[in-house]
Amino acid sequence: MPGAGAPTAPLFCAPKSYLPFDEVRERLLAATREPAADDRATAWSLLVHSAGRSGEQGAVAAVLEEMGRLRNEQDPVRSVALRALLAVRPALFTDTAEPLLDRIATDAVEARDSSAATRSALTALAVAVLREHAVTGERALLNWALRTLVRISGNSGSADLGRLDRTLRRGQEQVVLEALRPWLEAGAERSDYGLVLALARSLGRRAATLPGLQELLRQAVDYGSAATARSAVGLWLQGAADRDARVERLLTRDPSAATLPPWNGS
Repeated sequence: MPGAGAPTAPLFCAPKSYLPFDEVRERLLAATREPAADDRATAWSLLVHSAGRSGEQGAVAAVLEEMGRLRNEQDPVRSVALRALLAVRPALFTDTAEPLLDRIATDAVEARDSSAATRSALTALAVAVLREHAVTGERALLNWALRTLVRISGNSGSADLGRLDRTLRRGQEQVVLEALRPWLEAGAERSDYGLVLALARSLGRRAATLPGLQELLRQAVDYGSAATARSAVGLWLQGAADRDARVERLLTRDPSAATLPPWNGS
């Protein structure tokens, strides 16, 4: 039994967590079952970081499989484990990991003690996965990311894709648009333009360079709900080279558009 001031089991594992993943995996897994919640949280964080540092997709998938046990954990432990996943390079998640991520996300959101910190970590993870795999084209992971964002926000109109204009390389916005097009068009068919607006907000002025997205914004102005149309107008006009013509079209179609708040962009 450790004496006074002796480090707890997970903290004792911390230096060893920098060893090869296969060498420390069992020790860290054992530590995730410690009696004290703080010790378990530390152990989960060390385990996730060890798998991430390995750079091996198989190691990451193995840890995601183990994280299914978080369903029965306290939220503070679950939150720390999910936050640790943000340090794992999104490229190490593959389509085969999608069911594992989906189970983790579902359990975290549906838990009685699910906290804002846990949901924030999940949101950040989903956005990171979306950014990475909208470019690589991993369909299952894209689907998971979008589904998770909607699940957390409650609806696609509240989905926050982060500032893609600050993280994507020039030209990647077209790749992202093409990857998300099935979801964007499916929503438009239901007169749900929430994801269209979310993507346009996330891309900022880059949205003006995408004719396909501009057309969807125009549809949101013409066919969306009153609230949707008000949001879409500013995004449709932002950075548009033919802004004056668009304003004239709006006023011809609906003179009351003149009473809308000042539009973004110039």
